[in-house]
Amino acid sequence: MADSNNNAGGVQPPVTNENTNNARSARNNNNNRHQRNRYVGQFDDKFHKMSFNSQTLKLTNFQKFKDKTLGVILAETEIGKPLHDDVKNGKDTWSNRPEPVKDPNDNMNKFDRKEHRETKKAYLNDSLKIATIVMAQCDDFVRAKIKQQTDYESNYGSAVWVMQALNELCSGIKGNEHPIEGDVKALRAIFNCKQYNKLLAGYHDKFREAVKTITLSGCHFKLLDNSIKAEKALDSSLSNDEAAEKVHDCLLAVIFLNNLKEKPTTL
Repeated sequence: MADSNNNAGGVQPPVTNENTNNARSARNNNNNRHQRNRYVGQFDDKFHKMSFNSQTLKLTNFQKFKDKTLGVILAETEIGKPLHDDVKNGKDTWSNRPEPVKDPNDNMNKFDRKEHRETKKAYLNDSLKIATIVMAQCDDFVRAKIKQQTDYESNYGSAVWVMQALNELCSGIKGNEHPIEGDVKALRAIFNCKQYNKLLAGYHDKFREAVKTITLSGCHFKLLDNSIKAEKALDSSLSNDEAAEKVHDCLLAVIFLNNLKEKPTTL
């Protein structure tokens, strides 16, 4: 009877120094190939050598890069929290925020208006700084793609906008492609976003990024009138738009739950 430790063809070959050296050499070759293909950014030390070129424009890389960027914002800016939150949520809440209306009857009004101006100035400076740093982590090819965006000239100083443009590129959405092609890529990003072995919090963050891809592409789900009517039947105070928003959120929640590693038995 054959030994149970033997393979189907006989005794397994012994592990030799030559086999070990060959495996180590293959790993080194792969690492060297990766290093040759990697763009060396101006701020590699801040981003743990994460940068972008034509080969690294992938959504998974963007998600990791965004996490690093949020840390850089807190470490490198004057009033990091507002910009940190805006980049995290993908929405600029300060650049166009109006100054409080002058009120001579309010003793604190003058202070509030001054504080608003100072905060907004610091925010805009911080935003420009981070936008410049992010662009410096992109090679000429990626920077050229970002600069081709129609609204680049009016938004190049916005860290939120630059990160959104980079997200579009990493999602495979191109400004000059047919809208349907962009929609398909956006939808694929969200339906392919699965938990696998990620922690729930990590999966939730990745899913939110995939949802933003749909928003950036301008793609929308077609919501059935019956679903909207059902929401209004549950809450008669809802307008059509409010009911549609609830249905949209429910749809995303169902996709999120279906992509969990362990799906719930009922939704």
